[in-house]
Amino acid sequence: MPVINFQDLFNQLKDSIISFAKLSFRQLTDEAITDGKQLLEDTKDKLQHWTELLEQGAITPEDFEMLLLNEKDLIQMHALRQAGLTAIKAEQFRDSILNIITDTIFHVVGL
Repeated sequence: MPVINFQDLFNQLKDSIISFAKLSFRQLTDEAITDGKQLLEDTKDKLQHWTELLEQGAITPEDFEMLLLNEKDLIQMHALRQAGLTAIKAEQFRDSILNIITDTIFHVVGL
């Protein structure tokens, strides 16, 4: 089984999040992109570690999801909030990004 190139995966995640931000926020696209990229940067090391563990079979997909969801409360959508987006909408955007991350990593790992 080939080893996943995490930098390529990370770039794929970034591109997916940028595309999602553009589709989701016509008025606040720049803020959504900023927050999405920041979320990725803030979790990059953990994502890499968890992806490696998932790929090795050291953790289950459910473990991966739990680890990622444990980060949820630490993730803030600062730019969107400062631009006046409601907390609920910002949280929905954050949750969608977490789903994109999970789905993409599971796909790349072959789950």
